[in-house]
Amino acid sequence: MCFSATVSFLSAGVLAATGVFCIQKAFKARNHFLLALTPFLFALQQLLEGFVWIEYNQHNPVPMTIFSTAYLFFAFFFWIVWFPFVAYCLEAVKWKKILFIFLILFGLIFGLYLWLPVLIGEGPRALIQTSVCGKSLCYDIATGGLLPMPVREFIYVSLGLLYLLCSDVIFKRFWFVVMLSAGITILIHVFAWTSVWCFFSALASLYIIYLITKASTYSRV
Repeated sequence: MCFSATVSFLSAGVLAATGVFCIQKAFKARNHFLLALTPFLFALQQLLEGFVWIEYNQHNPVPMTIFSTAYLFFAFFFWIVWFPFVAYCLEAVKWKKILFIFLILFGLIFGLYLWLPVLIGEGPRALIQTSVCGKSLCYDIATGGLLPMPVREFIYVSLGLLYLLCSDVIFKRFWFVVMLSAGITILIHVFAWTSVWCFFSALASLYIIYLITKASTYSRV
């Protein structure tokens, strides 16, 4: 995240507290339990980036790379599997459930394509270095491979747009805020896209409190 380790750790704490509240509320709307877990997962990701900041500031390249790799696990792999899975569990329309099964499988394949080179540290798409640019963490990834960087980014964003097809109003409204944050990131901080969008998405998960609290007033469309 931008700014500092302190901001990352504070946001992790707020998100963890949000997760506790959301889970309590989700007991009254049991089908939203997985969505209620999302702030907890964002909290873990923000915690990892806090440790990236610490190791960067202390000039410890090996642990910094380890924490960067763990952080990118969420950014490159986990989220593009988790969110279509949540959407699938909430979906009532048959053809959309089939679509989300496909998106889960595609997310598994595409996510491994993005993250495995980071994990093994070799070849195209491997993590070159973690640095600071514009007061934000930048994860410099090797270019090359079967899919050029613009194609990979296009696929990643397109997957996010498809999640908006979920019939569940709570999920749809939350995900609209996440995609809005993506647009803001492109406009103001595109050079640190991975770090900043994940932070904005984490903040968007705070919206889940309101959505789940008001769950009884929503209906499927």
